[in-house]
Amino acid sequence: MAPAGSRTTPGFPARNLPNLQVLSPGLFWKWAFLPAISFMIPSIPKDFQWIPCENCGSDSFDRVVSRDPSAVVRCKSCGLEFINPLPEEDYLASLYQSEMQGKNDTGPYFKEYIEDRSRNARSYEKIYFKRMELIEGFVPAKGALLDLGCGAGFFLDFAKKRGWEAHGLDILPEYIDLARNQLGLDNVHCSRLEEMDFPENRFRVVTLWDLIEHLRHPLDYLRRINRIMEADGKLVIWTPNTRNAAYLRDRWTGYGPRQHLYFFSRDTLGPLLQKAGFQPAYWQTTKTKKGMFIPQDSLTFQKIVKPASRWGRIVFSMKRDLNNFINPMTYLSPVMDELGFGFNLLVVAVKSRPLSPDACNS
Repeated sequence: MAPAGSRTTPGFPARNLPNLQVLSPGLFWKWAFLPAISFMIPSIPKDFQWIPCENCGSDSFDRVVSRDPSAVVRCKSCGLEFINPLPEEDYLASLYQSEMQGKNDTGPYFKEYIEDRSRNARSYEKIYFKRMELIEGFVPAKGALLDLGCGAGFFLDFAKKRGWEAHGLDILPEYIDLARNQLGLDNVHCSRLEEMDFPENRFRVVTLWDLIEHLRHPLDYLRRINRIMEADGKLVIWTPNTRNAAYLRDRWTGYGPRQHLYFFSRDTLGPLLQKAGFQPAYWQTTKTKKGMFIPQDSLTFQKIVKPASRWGRIVFSMKRDLNNFINPMTYLSPVMDELGFGFNLLVVAVKSRPLSPDACNS
C-alpha cells in the first residue's frame, strides 16, 4: 500500500509525490519531464522527501517562495508554512556543519558567534535578564531548566548564576567544549534530545531560543519535551514570525536561512502546542521594523562593526540615535508589535496534560 501523501501510477512504483496544485509551471517542468509518455510525474530531489502537513496531515499546498531545490509552501488547510520537499537528516547535518564550521569573511560562524557574545557581553546580559525575568514571572520557585539548542551556554550560565539548575543540549562540539571548559557548565551535552534518556517530569522549564524553526518534525519534538517536563512546567519558544512577512512576502528575511525548515505565526504554532499537551499562556512579538520593510538582500543586514576608538564609538552612537529619531518605524514598531506583526514571536506555554508514551515516542 502506498504511504500517506503518495500516489501510484500504472507501471510506476509508489512514490512520495507533491500535490500538483503546489507547483508553479516553471517548477513543474524543472522537476519532471518524461517524454516517452503523455503525462508528467514530478520527481523528488536527491536527499529530500515530500511530506504531508505536520499539523493537519493535508497534502495540498500553495507555494510561498522557491528555495532551490525545494520551496517554502503554505498548507491550504491550516496555514502552516514549511520547506517541502523536506531535506533528509544527513543532508541537514552536512549543511549545518558546513555553515557552522565553514569559512566566511571572518572565519567559522561558531567562532564569530562566540566572539560576538564575549565582545558584547553586557548587551547580551540585558537580553538574558529580560528572558529570566519573564520566566520567573511564571515560575515562582527555581528548579531544573533545560535549554535546547543551547549554543555555547551563555544564557545557561546566566540562569545558573540566578540559582537555576542549568542543563543544555547542542549538536556542535565546539559549543559544548566552551560551555564546559570556560563557563564551568557540567550539565551540557553534545547530543540530540531523542538521544538522551531524561526521566519523566525532570524539568520545570524548557527553552527553545531560535530552535523550533530548525526541526524536521516539530510536533514530535514538542511531544518529547512534554514527557520530560514537570506537571504545570513552562515551555518558552522564540522564533521568527511569519506575520512579519505581510509586506515583503517572498523577500522576507525570515525565509532566507537554509537551516530554517518551518515558519510559524501565533495561528499555526498554537495548534501544534495544544496537540503536544501544552496550553499557550503568553504571546508577544517584537522588532517589527527588523523585517517588515527591510528585505533580506538589504545592506541593513550586513554586519556592522563599531569603531575601536572611544570617540569613534560616540560618533557611531550619535548617528544611530539620529537615524532612529527620524525613522517613522521607531514610533510605529511598538504598535505593530502589539498587533502581532513583530519579527520575533515569543510564547510561554504551560504543560496542561501528560501524553501517552506512544505519543511521546512517535
